[in-house]
Amino acid sequence: MKKISLIMFLCLLFVILTAPNTQAQTSPVAMPALGVSNPWSDGQLLEPSQLAADIKAGEIKTPVIFNIGAVEDIKGAKHIGAVNDAGNLEK
Repeated sequence: MKKISLIMFLCLLFVILTAPNTQAQTSPVAMPALGVSNPWSDGQLLEPSQLAADIKAGEIKTPVIFNIGAVEDIKGAKHIGAVNDAGNLEK
């Protein structure tokens, strides 16, 4: 039994190590969660790369980052709270 388990483990390890693409697949387009609508218009959104370019060019002096998550995990951001709460969304 131990021999079979070892052989199975080695086969699995071989498959993992020799697979041509072992990275997770991601979608090039952000998909919203089902049943959740985006409360912001396209004009209110900014891609991170564009924000970084604007800061570097001096077009944005001191950006304010609002953390809209349930956890305070963005250093230096103003914590608003989860936006599924209408009061937090208004903030």
